[in-house]
Amino acid sequence: MSDRSPERPQEESEPRASPVRSRPEPEAEQPAPKSNADDKGRGKRLFGNLLGTLQKFKTEDKSSRVTEAAKRREELSERITKKLQSETALNHDIQETDRELKTLRIATETAEAVWRQKEIALSSRHALIKPTAHFLHTALPLPHPPAFETNLLNPAPIPLSAGPTRDPPVKSDLPPLYFLPKILMPHQDDLIKSQVANIDELISEEVAALAAEREQIRTTARENKKRMEELSAKLSDLRKQVRTSKDKDRDLKGGGTEKSESGLQTDELGRAPREEMMEVDDDKSKEDKSKDDKVKDVRDEKEKGVKIEGDEGDIEVEY
Repeated sequence: MSDRSPERPQEESEPRASPVRSRPEPEAEQPAPKSNADDKGRGKRLFGNLLGTLQKFKTEDKSSRVTEAAKRREELSERITKKLQSETALNHDIQETDRELKTLRIATETAEAVWRQKEIALSSRHALIKPTAHFLHTALPLPHPPAFETNLLNPAPIPLSAGPTRDPPVKSDLPPLYFLPKILMPHQDDLIKSQVANIDELISEEVAALAAEREQIRTTARENKKRMEELSAKLSDLRKQVRTSKDKDRDLKGGGTEKSESGLQTDELGRAPREEMMEVDDDKSKEDKSKDDKVKDVRDEKEKGVKIEGDEGDIEVEY
């Protein structure tokens, strides 16, 4: 017994091995959720970026529209400028052509009228001076400027009455007296013969000059008429061009207009004429008035023959 006793306390003193128990392994740590402040900040940033993008698109769209409108206005102004320049040039050509045509016509008619006046004056002059060549005459009066001067004819070689003078008459200025003695002396007969020869030569020269002038006037008139025909054709062509340009402008105005949502005719810039807007407003007011009248008529028809009876069957109100 003594041998076993010391071993017991030794066994008791040794720690006993406890049974091994399986402990649960710790779970993986999950990230802590973000705070609400971070979420709000991120949402604000996203919303701000979205608004910035939309604003950028809006600005670009607006700038592009403004640029397109400016381009259209510039093109329209260029077309209007070219149109005005062409119309101004056409009108200038028309005025110049018309002025030249009128000038040629007036010149031709004036030349013919002047020639006819010369012919009449020469006929009267020849009828007057031819008989006086067979007479003798007294001393010639001093030359005085007549009151009615003319450059159509040269002065007559035989003294004729030139009409009243600017100065009062003097005895020495009296008109000559024409006479014919019954018996002519040799020198008087020679004087009369020379007068007749001179007058015949003068008349033949004046008739030839008048005929040459008549031929020149006819040649000039033919040239002027030919030129007038050319100018008339040119003038008609220019006027046709003006009418054609006006028709084209009218067609462009009719084709370039577009109908808006309200039914108005609008131009390239989306503008409607004021008269059409007023007409549309009048049409709308008329349509509204007609609708109100129709509703009123229907209500009146429904109310016709309506009777409201009382409790005892008597009629209180009748329409």
